[in-house]
Formats: sequence, C-alpha cells, structure tokens
Amino acid sequence: MPRTAKRIQKQVIAGRSSLESLVDRTAYVLATLQSLTAIVIFVASQGEGSGVAFVMLIGAFLQWLLLRCVAEHLRLQKKLAGVDYEGKISGTTWASVACCSLCKNVLHTEGRCDMCGPTITTDDEETK
Repeated sequence: MPRTAKRIQKQVIAGRSSLESLVDRTAYVLATLQSLTAIVIFVASQGEGSGVAFVMLIGAFLQWLLLRCVAEHLRLQKKLAGVDYEGKISGTTWASVACCSLCKNVLHTEGRCDMCGPTITTDDEETK
C-alpha cells in the first residue's frame, strides 16, 4: 500500500531579514573591515602607524559593541511586545549539575564524592 499524506498549511518567514539581524551582520562586517584596514595601515607604514592602527582597532571594537547592543535592544523590545524576533537574546543560562548531598560540591565521578568521600547512591538504589 502506498504511503499518503495530507496537505497542511504552515507559516514560514518569507525571505525578509529582520532589522536586528541586519544590525548584527553590519556589526560583524564593519568590525572585520576596520580590523583589516588597521592591519594594512600597520604593515604599509612599516610599524610607524602603530598608534593609528591601535586606535582603529579600539574604534572597531567599540562600534561592534554599540551595534550589537542596538540589535539586542531591538530583540528585547520585540520580546516585550510579543512580536517574533530573529537571533538570540544574550544572558546566562541555567544548567543542572550533580552535587553531593553532604558537602554540596559538584560531583566529578559517578559513584563517589571526590571532596568528602562517601559513595553516591541514586534514587533507584534507595527505594530498593
């Protein structure tokens, strides 16, 4: 028997890039171009233009940082308004790690605590 499927409707982004992604890409492109220009100035001046090249690198970093902040701000504004946004909002993420119940230190091995020494049991072993 041949496999069959039904046609369903699905919404997709139709090729338009969002403003926050455009600002992000612009930040990377400008930082790359300014860094390359600083290197060319340094090499062309045979080390005499090291001050100018250094200032250009600092400027490239600050411009990159400013544009990244603008993109982040746009994402946060869109998130608060409930509108879809492209990219990822920066920040910390939570992770779950195994710890010893006695000394509260992170476990580096499965069966034993390296800090205080007891054998680590799982919930399954305790219920037996």
